[in-house]
Amino acid sequence: MLVGGGHAHLEVLRHLGMNPLEGWEIVLVAKEVQAPYSGMLPGLIAGSRAFGECHVDLARLGAFAGVRVVHGEVNGVDRAERRIAIAGQAPLEYDLLSLDVGITPGMAGIRGAAMHAIAVKPISGFHPKWLDLLARCLSPYGPRHIAVVGAGAAGYEIVLAVRRRIVDEARARGIDGAAFTFTLVAGGALLASANSRARRYARCELAAAGVRLLAGDPVVEITSDRLVLKSGRAHPCDAAILCTPGRAAAWFAETGLPLDVAGFFAVRPTLQSMGDDDVFAVGDCAAMIGQERPKAGVFAVRQGPYLARNIIRRTQRRDLLRYRPQQNYLTLLSNAQGSAIAAKGRFALRGRMFSRWKDHIDRAFMRRYKNLV
Repeated sequence: MLVGGGHAHLEVLRHLGMNPLEGWEIVLVAKEVQAPYSGMLPGLIAGSRAFGECHVDLARLGAFAGVRVVHGEVNGVDRAERRIAIAGQAPLEYDLLSLDVGITPGMAGIRGAAMHAIAVKPISGFHPKWLDLLARCLSPYGPRHIAVVGAGAAGYEIVLAVRRRIVDEARARGIDGAAFTFTLVAGGALLASANSRARRYARCELAAAGVRLLAGDPVVEITSDRLVLKSGRAHPCDAAILCTPGRAAAWFAETGLPLDVAGFFAVRPTLQSMGDDDVFAVGDCAAMIGQERPKAGVFAVRQGPYLARNIIRRTQRRDLLRYRPQQNYLTLLSNAQGSAIAAKGRFALRGRMFSRWKDHIDRAFMRRYKNLV
């Protein structure tokens, strides 16, 4: 039983299509039948990518893999009965279970966020909300002060993509692009996990785009027309997008599986639960104990081949492979204008070649799950 259409499960499906698992029925339960690729989300927001370029058709990939695809949202696991609960549907039994369900919006500590902001996570539900916000911004009396809360890699790329799309669309409609303001709010430092040169480049890119950076002052409240910061300052805002760290879903704690201190599934290097050999967990919903890493799509992508092989090995009662997440990994940050910052460890450069490199990587990833044989 595969639960969730995350990046790692895409690779499992592709692998099963080329290496059929004889004697087993395989089921994928996914909340969305079009699985988004997070690496292309800024391009989708900016308008440089079409919806179909950024999403994988799970029904088509499932058919290639010989997997039954069920459209539904899992909200519980009964390990005693070995079955999963699906909202509005009958439960399904499993022998082996793999969880790749992502995370839920992190709005804790921000009053009014649920009412006055839209969250990027989960990505599968963000796109229609973004299109609605874009339409409102382009209306005569719509929002004019747009803020992105959270200044990690996602927040940085998204605020620049949002600015490009709104300004481009506004000018095409005869609306003065200067009527809009764009702000990126960081509770701590901009790109806190990046090196100093990458942060310096990022600040320059934001300034060149006219995006105001408010760093070191967390948002504590969002209203219909302003952000209230911890210092007591208020900042004009009539449209807010949250890129804050996500949190674990409440039902994780009800499974009885071991969790880390933040409530995510605790797993071993084999990607198995610390408390159940027949349960795997990968991607943002999982935490590798002793090898903790940030919640980033690069790790889910790299877990995919290990997960695929380990699921097959588990059915054959063979020893499992150990996945070791890399300490330093390449980050490519687009400015939505044809240039990008490349950062790894203490290294950082920027230029158009890195945007082309990112585009090549993203397209290669998507081809794996679209060009099926």
